[in-house]
This record gives sequence, C-alpha cells and structure tokens, in this order.
Amino acid sequence: MKRVLLIGIMGIAFVTIVYFLFLRRTPYSIAGNIAGFKVSSSLKVDQFNDDWAGNPGGDGESFVLFSIDKKEKEQLINDCKINNYNPLPIRDTLPDGFIYNYIGKKNQSGFYKLSIDKNDKRNYQITVLDLQQKKLLVYNIIY
Repeated sequence: MKRVLLIGIMGIAFVTIVYFLFLRRTPYSIAGNIAGFKVSSSLKVDQFNDDWAGNPGGDGESFVLFSIDKKEKEQLINDCKINNYNPLPIRDTLPDGFIYNYIGKKNQSGFYKLSIDKNDKRNYQITVLDLQQKKLLVYNIIY
C-alpha cells in the first residue's frame, strides 16, 4: 500500500513539474510562439490577457504588451529582420482596430508581422515592434 501511495505522489509531482516548467502559458511563451522568436524574460510586461477558458470551440484571445529598453532593442530589431517582418506603418487592412489603441496608425518606426486566417478573416495574429513608444505588442484572436 505504501508503494502505491509513493508512486501516486511521485506521479503527481512529476506532472506538476512538467506543467510549470514546460506547459504553463506565460506572457513570454505566448509572445514567442506568435512572434516566431524567443522573447526575453527581461522585457517588462505592461499588460497581459490570455482569455481562452470556458470556450469549448477554442475561441478566445491573447494580448501581451511589453516595454523594451535599449539593451533589448537591437536584439528585437535583428529578430524582426531575420523573421521577415514588414516595416511600420501597417499597410495591411486589419480585421479590427484593436491594436490602434496601443500604437499610432502612422507610426513610422518599427516592424510588424501579420497573419490573417484565410477561412475567417476575423481571426488573426499580429506582432508589432514599436520603436517610437518602445513597446512590443503581441495579439492573437480566434472567433
């Protein structure tokens, strides 16, 4: 009986460790998956919303807004160039105006990457490196 209890406790501990080390959704892991490059944990999280709970169809949204400083700026610029980001201003038509609450429409300094779902144009992912306001914005929405 003690052996079964010990194995059960070890199993629960293992699952907990794996969850917290590898599976937990953090602002950095979400941003890295959407941006296409590793987002340093040295960036300061200004806002974070990850609202997928209670949506059996998978609908929801993730939004992360980071502040950047001089030491991260050059690495982020290089990451954007390597991943073929477009220069700002955003020339594509966005499904909604959500991100314009955080960046100016005519912002000329920075990079962005936009991916719009071909089947439902309301679903999209965008990453914006705003060098004017020193922000990294990552947004993903699925209806």
